[in-house]
Amino acid sequence: MALFKRNEPNESSLQFPYELIKVPGDEAIEKCHGWRKEWSGKFTPIILGEAENVHRINEFWGEVKTSPEDLIKKAESVNLGLWFEQRVEDPEFTQDLVDDSEWNTNSGAAGEFQSIADVLSQKVHQWIWVGKVPTGKPCEVPAYLKLGGWNDCPISEEHVAVWRFWQAKYGAEILCVTADVIEATVTNPPGEKEECYTLAREQFSYCSDIVTQGVGTIDALAAMLYDGKSWYFWWD
Repeated sequence: MALFKRNEPNESSLQFPYELIKVPGDEAIEKCHGWRKEWSGKFTPIILGEAENVHRINEFWGEVKTSPEDLIKKAESVNLGLWFEQRVEDPEFTQDLVDDSEWNTNSGAAGEFQSIADVLSQKVHQWIWVGKVPTGKPCEVPAYLKLGGWNDCPISEEHVAVWRFWQAKYGAEILCVTADVIEATVTNPPGEKEECYTLAREQFSYCSDIVTQGVGTIDALAAMLYDGKSWYFWWD
């Protein structure tokens, strides 16, 4: 399934399987944190970005016939240890992405989110859309959005399995989903070097683009994870 660009859809024709809320971009993070508490156990607020992203996610959703409930059930059979290992096709290539000189404990992500802003200018969008996803478990959001399955992006049940694990271990909760990006808040980030490297390798397996087309090395990623309050993933 290939990603593609299109003209911004008219808001009156915007469709989505769940309730949509239009909010000012500069208020979206705060509002979603508030809705998390207000809707706890019932719904999860997810920042979807501008209307174009909503349209693209809706198109992907329509192409997957499996129900969210069945995708969540499939996630239970994913062997994550084996899955992380098999996602790395060339271990020697991974070794080339190691440079211990880049390790430090001062570069943890501060909690900024890119999905509310323009990629090039970094200017926050005037308006964005938030989806009211009908699950109280953020790790299940990829199943309800039927996310993934194109290029190197994992399929929905694999997303769910990964995020279920990370949510339990690190308090990592998905906050933003666009057509090719996932961002999350983290309440219990790793604070030891060895744990940061273990997580960095997991994240590289899950989304290699954040290293090969992003920070450059496993070490740089591990440093960002040290006490980092937000995570970012992008699939080309």
